[in-house]
Amino acid sequence: MYLGVAAYGGRDMLRDSRHQVASFVRWARGRGYHVQAVIAGGTNPPYLGVLPQYQHLAIGEFTKVLDYNRAVPDNARFDGVNVDIEPYLLPEWKEPGTTLPTIWLDLLAKFVHLRDVSGQRLLVGPAIPFWFDSSDCCTAITWHGKTAPLSDHAQDLTDYVALMDYTETAAGIISRAEHEIAYAAAIGKPRSVVIGVESKDLSGTSDPETVTFYEEGRTYMEAELDKVYSALGGTPAFAGIAMHHYGGLLLLPSVWGEGGVYYPS
Repeated sequence: MYLGVAAYGGRDMLRDSRHQVASFVRWARGRGYHVQAVIAGGTNPPYLGVLPQYQHLAIGEFTKVLDYNRAVPDNARFDGVNVDIEPYLLPEWKEPGTTLPTIWLDLLAKFVHLRDVSGQRLLVGPAIPFWFDSSDCCTAITWHGKTAPLSDHAQDLTDYVALMDYTETAAGIISRAEHEIAYAAAIGKPRSVVIGVESKDLSGTSDPETVTFYEEGRTYMEAELDKVYSALGGTPAFAGIAMHHYGGLLLLPSVWGEGGVYYPS
């Protein structure tokens, strides 16, 4: 379970509502859930947090999770931190010779270092798009003397990656995750590739309808995801499917139209 912990409605969840967050995490972990805090850049929009002049805000978001974990009992602690900054949304990402990919890696390295010096058993992993291993911008990134796809660097550096593998067919999901699954196996990181899928209504956005299961409904989505589990379930690197997101799933019927079944309200 990935729980967004950014400030909302003027309240800082991890400081102003610590008791309520701890109660929820304790409840979820008591029912077998693995719970991670999702952080962004501490900025609006979130991707500004990757820029050097704003990184202190992103680091502050990460530090709040460490502080929260220190302040609550073991059974109310987060199991990990998912970093969802998405720096490629910055216009500078598309500029020739941009250094944003390595700046993002440097920021991830700071998060990992903070975790290490804290002594906490806390997984750290970024949300990454499926094209970090295939797009022209990202296939040959040199960082700390190694030239490799940006996804490889992220996998080398962190405990896991959450791959935003947003498409509406099992075949597409599997093919787009092949590189990350294979690379995780090559570097000896089992259960380190989480595959993310989309269920939200994206009408009215710039995203094509093919990136979400919303139009197809829950029955079709679950059948396609069964195929993904059948294909990848025996692969050591595969860590399961993350579904984006809870609110969208509650609104997703089994099928649209007559006979469709919704979650109980």
